[in-house]
Amino acid sequence: MTPGRSFEDIKSVGVLEGYTGRSIHDFLPAYLKFEGLKHGLCNAHHLRDLTFVEEHHGQRWPVEMIELLLEGKKLKDREGEGGRKVGPVTLVRLRERYQEILAVGRAENPEPEPRPGKRGRPARGKALNLLDRFTNYEEETLAFLLYDVPFDNNEAERDLRMMKTRQKISGCFRSLEWSRGFAKVRSVIASAKKRSVDVYGVLQKLFADPVEAEKLLFDT
Repeated sequence: MTPGRSFEDIKSVGVLEGYTGRSIHDFLPAYLKFEGLKHGLCNAHHLRDLTFVEEHHGQRWPVEMIELLLEGKKLKDREGEGGRKVGPVTLVRLRERYQEILAVGRAENPEPEPRPGKRGRPARGKALNLLDRFTNYEEETLAFLLYDVPFDNNEAERDLRMMKTRQKISGCFRSLEWSRGFAKVRSVIASAKKRSVDVYGVLQKLFADPVEAEKLLFDT
């Protein structure tokens, strides 16, 4: 449990410190500051952002990008069922379409001209900022195709749902110590389920012998 989502807040938990794998997350700048950490951007968030631009600005390129991302997910899921990966020729085709869509988006969203008498950089708007993200973070956006990682971070958010349910129904904790304890127990339960480890058994070990509980979770 942390006061917020700043870099220091996230770092204080110790989960990402020293991790060199690929983390799937929303486009929070704090995540990008971790050294050695590889990134993948959550495309569920992208789909919502693209839908917003399409509905509020009436532009076509967000619809085409949504279709591309969902097509890529469908291809990955289909190939994964057969124990295969999306082929290199298909990847090249998808990435070429990706660049074509961005080119259309750039044509629809030129850089704003500086306004006379106004200081600072002119506002660029949601559409142009989203185009920048897709341009500068193509590899992270398409990580689900390139590196066989999840399409989104929905699994992590599902794991956090119990915390929000507890907060809404039972209210807040009386101290940070107890909230951290609750979070640790919930993390053990979630990890046990993902590793097909008996939840009741590992919880018993957790309170009797934490070292053995850790071995049960991570050596299984």
